[in-house]
Amino acid sequence: NNTLRTVIEHTTTGATNFAALTPAQLGLPDGITATFSGDAIAGKITISGTPTTANVFGYAIPLNGGCGGVEARGKITVNPLPSKPVLTHSCAAGSGNVGIITITNANTNDEYSLNGGVYQASASFNNLANNSYTVVARDKITRCESIASQHEVINCGCSHAPTLTLSGTSGSPS
Repeated sequence: NNTLRTVIEHTTTGATNFAALTPAQLGLPDGITATFSGDAIAGKITISGTPTTANVFGYAIPLNGGCGGVEARGKITVNPLPSKPVLTHSCAAGSGNVGIITITNANTNDEYSLNGGVYQASASFNNLANNSYTVVARDKITRCESIASQHEVINCGCSHAPTLTLSGTSGSPS
C-alpha cells in the first residue's frame, strides 16, 4: 500500500499553530494531512496519511505565532504502486491435481507473493493443490505493494480418481 512509511514530525518553539490552509495549499499530496499539537513552548506538526497520487511533493507549512515568516518545509516522494496482478491458471498434464498460476501482466521490476507467502522473482507458481489463491506484486526497489489480485480458483480434478468395477448384473431393465 502507499501509506507513509513513517509519520513526519516537525518540532516548533514559539509557534501556536499553522496557517488554516488545505493540504493541497500546503503542498501536501491528496490523502495526507498535517496537524498541530502542543503550545508556544513545545509544539509539533505531524504529517500522516495515505497518499493517492504518485509524484514528488514539496510542502511549506506557515507557522502562526513567534516571530512570523517561519515555515516547516520538506519533501514527500510518493512512488507508484505496482500493477494489480492479472492471473491465469492451468493444470499440469499427467500430474493429477497439480495446478500452475501465471501472472499475465508481470513486470521485471516486481516480485510476487502467493497467499501472503515469501516473495519470488518468477511470475509463475507451480505444483499448486486445488484451492483459491491471490497474488500481490511488490516493487523490488521501493518495496511498494500492489492491490491483491482477484481470487484464482484451481480445480484440476482428483489425483486419485475413484474407480468402479462391475462384476455382474442383476435385475432387469425397466
